[in-house]
Amino acid sequence: MKKSLILTSICFVVFLLISFRGYSQQTTICPGQFIPEGWIVTGTKTCVGCCSPGVLVQMYIIKRIDNLPAGTILTVCPNQVIPSGWVVIGTKSCAGCGCILPGPVVDLYQIKKL
Repeated sequence: MKKSLILTSICFVVFLLISFRGYSQQTTICPGQFIPEGWIVTGTKTCVGCCSPGVLVQMYIIKRIDNLPAGTILTVCPNQVIPSGWVVIGTKSCAGCGCILPGPVVDLYQIKKL
């Protein structure tokens, strides 16, 4: 009985970890790479040699959003298509926020899942 309870508890914890992992999926891609459906650009990252040997690039930080619950609010980079089911609810001005080269003021989108 005790072993069964322990095994059930371990399975439940593993299930929770797998389930919540989807809510924070984020990765980086090289400029010009395809952004998968259900993902959106949330920032950039400067990297030397990540896309081509010895070349400095601004990699895109992308986040999976198609698995997020209704009511979720995110701040994302401007000048991209907002996926269906999401609406822009405002903007946020920020200098050096990582959506373009560091320094310039950018009006980031605040989006909400319907």
